[in-house]
Parts: sequence; C-alpha cells; structure tokens
Amino acid sequence: MTDSWEKEWEDSLKAARVSPERKEIDRAYREGKEVFLSFARKKIESWKEEIRGRA
Repeated sequence: MTDSWEKEWEDSLKAARVSPERKEIDRAYREGKEVFLSFARKKIESWKEEIRGRA
C-alpha cells in the first residue's frame, strides 16, 4: 500500500515539474532575476564611478 502511495507521489511531482503553470513560474522567475541582476550591475558600476570621482 505504501508503495502505491509513493508511486502516486512521484508521478504527481513529475507532472508538476512539467506543467505549463510551473514553466510560467520558472520563466517569470528567470526574467525577474535577469532584470534584478542587470539593475545591480548598473548600480555597482555607478558606485565605482562615484568612488573614482572622489579619489
């Protein structure tokens, strides 16, 4: 009985990984991460320029 529950659980996890909703969440996360990293790089570069200007 436990084996059948385990199999059902594994099948559900596999289905969730490839579901359209999961793919949409992953895509949105990647896009948000890319936007954040781009912003952070620009901000760091501006801080470097500001520090160079003071030196």
